[in-house]
Amino acid sequence: MKKNSISDILLALVCICSGLICFTATCDGATKKWDAAAQSTEAGSSITVSRSASVGSGFFLGLSIDGKRVKTLMKGSVYRGTLSPGKHVISVMPDPNTSGQRENKMEVLAERDRSYSFTATRGKSGEIVLVKNP
Repeated sequence: MKKNSISDILLALVCICSGLICFTATCDGATKKWDAAAQSTEAGSSITVSRSASVGSGFFLGLSIDGKRVKTLMKGSVYRGTLSPGKHVISVMPDPNTSGQRENKMEVLAERDRSYSFTATRGKSGEIVLVKNP
């Protein structure tokens, strides 16, 4: 009977120690992510791109910044990120692009500590366009 209680106590101690190690690692990782986000915001500006309901369904929108795909916008989704100061090209493109639409691009001259907001929507002729929000 003593063997079982000693092994149970040791098992409980191992579980508690493992839990503390995991908790500490998670807290440290969360702090590092928060620090990185704070530093990137301090170094530039924030950008938000949302997908309007008028875009419709049946396809995704590929969102790129400076030629690099940063997110696939599904119905109702939003991208939030940061831009370093300077000139950037924001673009959207339907995926799959069954209509042969060209990539819709917009240049942004990002300034430190400013916020930029865009909406991907349908233009007058039916193409997907980026509109700068006020």
